[in-house]
Amino acid sequence: MARGKAATLEEKIKKVQDKISDLNEKIANAENELKELEAQKKERDLAELQAIVNESGKSIEDVKQMLLGN
Repeated sequence: MARGKAATLEEKIKKVQDKISDLNEKIANAENELKELEAQKKERDLAELQAIVNESGKSIEDVKQMLLGN
């Protein structure tokens, strides 16, 4: 059975370059998704902290003083 034409060195290089480009794009997309998820988590954590402070009846200044020991 005959095989197809062997890829030239240039074709192999191009194929690897394309693969690297695709992987870099996937990495960039994953990094953007991670940043968005981290921002959402931070927002959720801040809202949760705000709710706790509100429920405590203390002001933000009171909580800062408690945490900083002033």
